[in-house]
Amino acid sequence: MPDKYEEEIEEILRGLGDATPSGPGAEKPLDDAPVAAHQEAPPYDPPNSSRGFWRSLWQPGKLAIIGLVLLASGLLVPVVRPLVWIGLGFLVIAYLLFFIKPRSINVEKRWRGKALEPEPTNWDKFKRWLKN
Repeated sequence: MPDKYEEEIEEILRGLGDATPSGPGAEKPLDDAPVAAHQEAPPYDPPNSSRGFWRSLWQPGKLAIIGLVLLASGLLVPVVRPLVWIGLGFLVIAYLLFFIKPRSINVEKRWRGKALEPEPTNWDKFKRWLKN
């Protein structure tokens, strides 16, 4: 009986060696297929690029802070009065984004009733908020 299984395994292994097609009509496996000329790889966008910086400013809290700074500087310095209107514009945009932009919900990972990761401190939360 064990000889029967050994023979079957050897036959399967021999069949795998012959399974690769050869000749002009043989197709390559999908993994080895070249990428079509019209398919381009997406451009690399490093995390510290200028695009990422501007994208991170489109958060309601950051826009509100920018708006308040512009509003205060426009009220305090008479030369830059147009900054009052720009600051108000930023505050309105921040107010609208607060309701439009979805907020992420943090889920605490637990195992057997205990938290897997320690709860972040307020300083850690502030640093993460500045990064995003």
